[in-house]
Amino acid sequence: GAARVLIGRDGRDTSPAFSRQLCRAFAAEKIPCALIEEEIAAPVFSFAVRQGRYDFGFYVSATHHGSAY
Repeated sequence: GAARVLIGRDGRDTSPAFSRQLCRAFAAEKIPCALIEEEIAAPVFSFAVRQGRYDFGFYVSATHHGSAY
């Protein structure tokens, strides 16, 4: 069957919109995508990917490096 994707996000202001857009991109390619709407901690997201037996998990977050990087 088709690969299943789970998308989670941190609490940054732009993360909700970016994670929804990412899910729409997968859906446009006919890839089943589930989106966790609320903020979720990265370790909990990792657990959810494994527990839900998803093939891939994408966690939307930001770097802690400055814009020079």
